[in-house]
Amino acid sequence: MDELEINRLLFVTIDNIKKIGSPKVSTWAPDNKYVQPPCFRFYFKDTVDTDTIYSNMRDIIIQYKGLLEWEMLHDKSKSRSFFILPKQFAPFLFKGGFHFNKDRVISDFPKEEYVSVVDKAILDIPMLAKFIEENWNKK
Repeated sequence: MDELEINRLLFVTIDNIKKIGSPKVSTWAPDNKYVQPPCFRFYFKDTVDTDTIYSNMRDIIIQYKGLLEWEMLHDKSKSRSFFILPKQFAPFLFKGGFHFNKDRVISDFPKEEYVSVVDKAILDIPMLAKFIEENWNKK
């Protein structure tokens, strides 16, 4: 699987569960994987943010233990979207406004560790996607 396929894999996996309403399909910027932390931003089409589909999805994601631990966050005062991202980056998502970028994260996170987590996230996404698919089918 090439990096472009991996970049879109969370979209494909989750969209197969229920149609996604958000237009973004990438988990990171295709031209520079380090420009921002990897984060998949989505919401389900015609689905309110309190629907149990979101809590069920979050329960699966936080159970996953791969190269990294992952989180699914939502703050309806900042965005209608839900965000799936490595747990290490979760504290920075809504910190001080909604500008989730590398500079904000590495001001409090060593740059070498930032690069390492991004690289691990890209390697981990296929296994996370498979975990979501397998566990969703058990519901």
